[in-house]
Amino acid sequence: MESLGLSLELESEAMSGAVGNGAAIEYIAFRQMARSLGNLDAILLDPVKASIPKQPSEMYATVVGLASRTNETNFGRIVTYAQRLYTEADRGEFAALLIRDSQRRNVKIAYTDDYVRMQVSPLGQLLTGKA
Repeated sequence: MESLGLSLELESEAMSGAVGNGAAIEYIAFRQMARSLGNLDAILLDPVKASIPKQPSEMYATVVGLASRTNETNFGRIVTYAQRLYTEADRGEFAALLIRDSQRRNVKIAYTDDYVRMQVSPLGQLLTGKA
């Protein structure tokens, strides 16, 4: 249906007819949120200048997406973005989620220099419960 170029109102009606009103509303809301997210590649390329989402749902989707892309090579950039979440956005819970989910997905990051440096930073203190 997306390729038909319908207005939001018509698309909503058509989708409601196809899958039911509740599922249609959920899907349309999800799609609008997904379109508003920042580009994960752009965040990885320049985590210092990348925008930080304002809405918790957008922030959650962003950190989970970033965690799924974490590897030993880009972990320093992941830490930079997580530190910004903690200090600039005052969203330590999302910074912790980003680091913990990254580590759960790729245990090798714990052996990087970036991980060791992060552990002695305020973010590391947060993660160890000392903040």
